[in-house]
Amino acid sequence: MKIKTVLCYGDSNTWGYDAKTRDRFPYDKRWTSILESILGENFKVIAEGLCARTTVLDDPYEGENKNGKRYISLILETHRPIDCIILMLGTNDLKKKFNASAWDIAQGAASLIDEIMKSGFFDQPAKNIILISPPEVGNLTETDFEKLFEDAEEKSKELGKHFQETALTKNCSFIDSAKHIKPTPIDAIHLDEKAHAELAKVIADKVMEII
Repeated sequence: MKIKTVLCYGDSNTWGYDAKTRDRFPYDKRWTSILESILGENFKVIAEGLCARTTVLDDPYEGENKNGKRYISLILETHRPIDCIILMLGTNDLKKKFNASAWDIAQGAASLIDEIMKSGFFDQPAKNIILISPPEVGNLTETDFEKLFEDAEEKSKELGKHFQETALTKNCSFIDSAKHIKPTPIDAIHLDEKAHAELAKVIADKVMEII
């Protein structure tokens, strides 16, 4: 049987950032690795997570390499053939310096989907792209990200609605992660081990539904 390839394109929560240690979770604790374990031997899950990655925005301080649109075609070419793409970006777009609305961020996600579909390195139907709206930002008070993500808490609550609209428009699959997981209260942004495990289960169900 052909091994099916699942590409996970995201930010620090796909990379596996641990707010407690400020390092990376062990391999087997990341949702991408747990997902591969759940899906079984006929699936290969590739984790393409980058800390601070945005949908389509150049970071004025950290550089253009954080722009998710800039490298998506290159990554698709690197890992082809790809049977399913999981796209979970948008949290970093909430940073105060970008001044982006929830609608703007969803349009960034839409632009990424367009790039994927026109790249030529992904031949599957659009439904094989799983767009995930990121978890809502928690209480930022007295966290390390209080200033960086100022006003993000309320704005993040609108992402699910706008991301779902994008998924409907682009005819791709959709998961509202906020209905299943919350970030750790340590920094109100990143996932803890429990959330990684729960997210992996939800995504696995969706992957097996569409493939």
